[in-house]
Amino acid sequence: MANKKFWLGILAIALVLGMTVAGCSDGSDNNGGNNHIDKPGSTGGYNLSGTISITGTAKVGQILTANTGSLGGSGSISYQWKRGNSADAINTNITNATESNYILSSADFGKYVTVSVTRSGYDGNVSSTPIGPIADVMDWIQVDNSIFETNSVKGVAYNGTNLWIAVGERGILAYSENGESWTKVDLSGSIFAPVSTYAVNINAIAYGNNKWIAVGDRGKAATSTNGTTWTAVDSSFGTSGINCVAYSNNRWIIGGGSGYMKTSIDGGETWTSVTNPIGYNAINSVAYGNNRWVAVAANGKMATSVDGQNWTAIDVTSIFTYISGSSQTVQSIYTVAYANNQWIAAGGAGIIATSTNGQNWTGVTSGVVSIKTVAYGNNKWVAAGGLGLLGVGIVPAGIAVSMDGINWTSVANTTFDDNQINGIAFGNNKWVAVGDNSKIAYANDN
Repeated sequence: MANKKFWLGILAIALVLGMTVAGCSDGSDNNGGNNHIDKPGSTGGYNLSGTISITGTAKVGQILTANTGSLGGSGSISYQWKRGNSADAINTNITNATESNYILSSADFGKYVTVSVTRSGYDGNVSSTPIGPIADVMDWIQVDNSIFETNSVKGVAYNGTNLWIAVGERGILAYSENGESWTKVDLSGSIFAPVSTYAVNINAIAYGNNKWIAVGDRGKAATSTNGTTWTAVDSSFGTSGINCVAYSNNRWIIGGGSGYMKTSIDGGETWTSVTNPIGYNAINSVAYGNNRWVAVAANGKMATSVDGQNWTAIDVTSIFTYISGSSQTVQSIYTVAYANNQWIAAGGAGIIATSTNGQNWTGVTSGVVSIKTVAYGNNKWVAAGGLGLLGVGIVPAGIAVSMDGINWTSVANTTFDDNQINGIAFGNNKWVAVGDNSKIAYANDN
């Protein structure tokens, strides 16, 4: 009995003085510099230690990754990405940005970004060194807009070697060897001469088989081999406007008002009517790819042809129907293009449809209010447009970029302000976009 009381006394003294008793842990595990063991989810008053870093390109559309290999402790990690106007003023949590990876959006343009992490079982958090300012996905630069005065620039094209041509309202055409400095070729006094007060608008331009063809209102068309000397041709369109022109597979095709479409196999000298499968809906764009032509038009209309002469309608109305509450509106399809084994068609409400064969289409969203033009270059798609959507009013022009035609990233600063972008093209490692109010801009992409 005496021995038992003796050892009970020793145990009581040990517990009071905090001594280590054989068979018990002292709690020291050197866990990330915090000398304790904590159950996951608990907060035992020990601060999280260590460091984290961010890898990735500080550019809109790019993926950032939080690296936690040097973070102290163990247990599950929680993430919160943040942005701010400067490196020492990052105070805004980014909504739903709570994973180890974060895709930079247009809202991050010009901002600084960091990631803060917590770990179960520890108090406090650890933040990375901020990165920024975040660059835009494309850096657009406005050029001198005096060439087109205050008129809209309707289209732009590149000949594949050394020349850009832009066309616009009141018979104005301009050319450039670098997409930055432009020279005016005024056709308003001859080919696109005034019908009443103003010269006829030139709506589109294309290059193929060593020849340029420009088309416009009232059935006007002209050809050129050098971009500076132009010859009028009879498009046989009468007084209907021509909205688009395209060349491929030894054939020119033009389309325009009232669903009119014509084709030429002699360089635009003579034109032949083709079957019209889409009624009196204005044809806005025509393109060729993978042994097939595709034409798009107003009111969600689309048609396809294997020879450019005989056309079959394709029903994509459901894709190009914009739904807002109980209201449904079929949007016009303004542009179509083919590249990299993929078709892209786009139109009102920012709706985009993709296809691999030109017949079966799938709808995606772009982030641009209304898409007027789409083009491919340097392994990416670029879509652009602007203006109002279903009575919303005037909104800034939009440009979106995609690597796959399905997932799109908006450009934060288009430099077009509230002016709609009407045409875009790629050539010689450069994008050129044109729009309303004589706007022309370029973006280097090399």
